[in-house]
Amino acid sequence: MDARSTAGWSRLQLAVIVLVSLFYLATLRHGHNWGGDFAQYILHARNIATSQPYDETGYVYNLMHPEIGPRAYPPIFPLSLSPVYAAFGLDLTAFKAQLVLVFALSLLVTAKLFSVSLRPSQLIVYLLVVGLCPIFWVQKDAVDSEHLFILLWYLSILVADRWYRQGALFRSQWLHAAMLGFLIYLTYGTRTVGIVLLPTVVLCDLIRFRRLTVFGSLTIATALILMLIEKAILPSSGAGYLDQINKIDLRSTLGNLRTNLVAFSMIWENGHSDAIRKVAGTLLSLVAMIGFLRQNLPRPSTLAIAMLLYFGLIVVWPSASWIRMVLPLFPAYVFYVLVGMDFSFMPVSWQRAMLAGLCAFSMLSYAVWYRQANFVEVEGVANDSAVDLFRFVRDATEDDELCLFFKPRVLSLYTGRPATAYPNDRHADQVWEYAKASGVKLVIVRDDPLLIPEWDMSHCAERELLKQSDELREVWRNDSFRAYRLRH
Repeated sequence: MDARSTAGWSRLQLAVIVLVSLFYLATLRHGHNWGGDFAQYILHARNIATSQPYDETGYVYNLMHPEIGPRAYPPIFPLSLSPVYAAFGLDLTAFKAQLVLVFALSLLVTAKLFSVSLRPSQLIVYLLVVGLCPIFWVQKDAVDSEHLFILLWYLSILVADRWYRQGALFRSQWLHAAMLGFLIYLTYGTRTVGIVLLPTVVLCDLIRFRRLTVFGSLTIATALILMLIEKAILPSSGAGYLDQINKIDLRSTLGNLRTNLVAFSMIWENGHSDAIRKVAGTLLSLVAMIGFLRQNLPRPSTLAIAMLLYFGLIVVWPSASWIRMVLPLFPAYVFYVLVGMDFSFMPVSWQRAMLAGLCAFSMLSYAVWYRQANFVEVEGVANDSAVDLFRFVRDATEDDELCLFFKPRVLSLYTGRPATAYPNDRHADQVWEYAKASGVKLVIVRDDPLLIPEWDMSHCAERELLKQSDELREVWRNDSFRAYRLRH
């Protein structure tokens, strides 16, 4: 391919990324879902921007419900949000716009990584399939660490791949290794699961050189030193994740395996027919397996090793299932689908027809989904009932009064009051003992069935606590929530 043609394809790829970004920015929605992670990230960002102690968020960690979230999150994602908080305060739209730009950079980085194996036309299809995927479009309205993690994850793999697959270095081995170690630290400092990049480097060394090289040692040393510095400065960072280890069992592992595998088919969500999505997902997963084997036999790539380690960890780890956990693997999955479809024994016209068919099917599925999408507001914390609750808590409680709520971090963000979660338990005596021992002053329960998914054990705890009617005095209610004062 001549230079003029290459430049033309590059401009077209950039145009697709710009158009996707403009579409995302033009369709940012009001509000946020009830997922509490965003609230804790913003609380950490607030503390950084206002020079307050990082872990003083108002969230009171409950050892009997560690899945809610750690005592404090790793600092890199909140650090990236802190300039926006300093400039705009608690403005969700500003945070979302920032993360759309991060997503655009992710598309650029992944396109660069995959360009070694994909033709320019395949890269255009990749950018369209991933960029316009409804899953990513929905995710744009969530202030979650996945956005930055995806960028840093693939940037780390790109830098590692430059050495391990292409044998090229940035100026010197020392500089390249330090750069990769720094990126691995940033990835880990965004989401702790990024730790799998360390054994990825070890395995890449052993597979290619049959020993741990100077490059690999320098990379690992750089990342570990930065991780230790973070831990020394912020000892609470990530604290609480290890409390989930005792919840690892065969049942949860098999459940995670099933849901995480099914999640890949959600790339072709159409909002109309689950059967079409499942059939397409199954067939395309078989194609992705062909592409994976083609790319990684006889010697696996950096991408493949990192993917397998990441997927293995989220399968084993409790509560690490479904879309958010699998989301970072979606770009690589689409890449392997495209590689798997590239059958060299077929005429070029057939290959082009298959590529066009994948693009057409994806765009048709997306168009059907977008036709019924809500482009106005995200159901959650901006609803009238939630706003009403937050106003009541601010007006009816003192600054230091502890509240018991199913989303404690959200309550702390919007009210400034300390909050803790219900124990993940059905037994009334344990729920009640926790409330008393923690010094809870205000108990908030849900009345709206839409806020109570079937798997939510917190609702059982709410109902168990209400059995202690002699100890509770109702002080407020609306259509979705009720609030009680404890008499002790």
